[in-house]
Amino acid sequence: MSRGPESAIGVTELTRSLKRVIEDGFPAVWVRGEISNLRKQPSGHCYFSLKDSGSQISAVLFRGNALRVECEPGDGRQVLAFGELSVYEPRGTYQIIIREMIEDGIGRLQREFERLKEKMRREGLFDDSRKKALPALPLKVGVVTSASGAAIRDMISVFRRMDWPGSLRIFPSSVQGSAAIPSLVRQIERAGQMKDLDLLVVARGGGSLEDLWCFNDEKVARALGDCPIPTISAIGHETDVVLTDFIADLRKETPTGAAEWISSVVARVVRDLEATGVDLVRAGRELLRSRLADLEQIRTRTVARPFLRQIESNSQRLDEWRDRILRTVEQGFAQKWNEKDQLKNRLKLRSPDRMLALRKTDFATIRKRLQLVVDRRAKEKKEKVEHLIPALRAGGLDHTLRRGFAVVRDEKGEPHKKAADWKVGDTLSIQFQDGRVEARAEKIDPKAK
Repeated sequence: MSRGPESAIGVTELTRSLKRVIEDGFPAVWVRGEISNLRKQPSGHCYFSLKDSGSQISAVLFRGNALRVECEPGDGRQVLAFGELSVYEPRGTYQIIIREMIEDGIGRLQREFERLKEKMRREGLFDDSRKKALPALPLKVGVVTSASGAAIRDMISVFRRMDWPGSLRIFPSSVQGSAAIPSLVRQIERAGQMKDLDLLVVARGGGSLEDLWCFNDEKVARALGDCPIPTISAIGHETDVVLTDFIADLRKETPTGAAEWISSVVARVVRDLEATGVDLVRAGRELLRSRLADLEQIRTRTVARPFLRQIESNSQRLDEWRDRILRTVEQGFAQKWNEKDQLKNRLKLRSPDRMLALRKTDFATIRKRLQLVVDRRAKEKKEKVEHLIPALRAGGLDHTLRRGFAVVRDEKGEPHKKAADWKVGDTLSIQFQDGRVEARAEKIDPKAK
């Protein structure tokens, strides 16, 4: 091909040649980068740049593709974009026409979540045969969560509203970030060593996939699966799903849902106990009434006089036995009823409201003791200051003047101790014990004594 001026081609022809080379050489690619300079047009098309630390490329997301992509474009968002390279002829710039786009972090985390879930499923860690039976009366409940988070506040609010009589023990842990993983594992294992717990709840409020990722960690999931105490996973909102949901003995969509389930189980048991007591009393009375009716029929049918006295005597003994049986049954029912009331009272003694009141009383006592210490220290300081006042007064200016000394001041009232501070003609104000004298410097001899 000739390289002289006669072989020159137009800009359009050159641009079209480059376009064919680029579009044929790169039919479709996945590109990772950060969105910047986003411009959304009224037509629905989106124009922006994809950049990394070393370079950037223009990108266009046409309206039809924008309606289908999973990720909404936004400045600063890290994305994985799939599309074809092309050249925009009017400006002679190359660009990528995006067909699909997902967030970089979420896509990677979602794939890791699916991988871990499948791995643990193949190990049988999610099988129902591994699930522990949940307690029929959960009255001592441990909660692994943030001590200052909204999750524990919501649970306590539900327990109070539903008058749950149990006791709550919090195992404080970080619930977000990489530092939360060892903290969660440590607190789950610590709770598992408590012999008096009926149930353990792992709880956290809602958040993004990244926020909840520590509950998808394999170490956390295995620690929860190995816990000897029955467990509940209550992470996020209804739509949030994490690995601990699959390995726990029960999954509740939210911390509030877990607290409602626990409270409802206890309330149902109390109602069943009360209903059972009523049914037993009713059945006992019906049985006694039936037996007395049978005895009355037997006595009526017996007409032989020789046996009348024996029947009457037996009837009397039957009346005595009836009274004894009735007293025994009523005493038994009264004892059971008292036991039920005692159980209910013991449950109330463990309520969060009572424990909070005890803590408030302890706080008031400590505060009173601190106030007494502060008052005593203040009194000691005051007495020390009052003791020093006479000494300070003894060393004051009046005392010095009474000893025969005088104070020499200039026209501005400033005191001077040296002869070198004065000049001939300066006005001196000399203060004695009984008054003040105005004088003028006639001669100054600093060396004279």
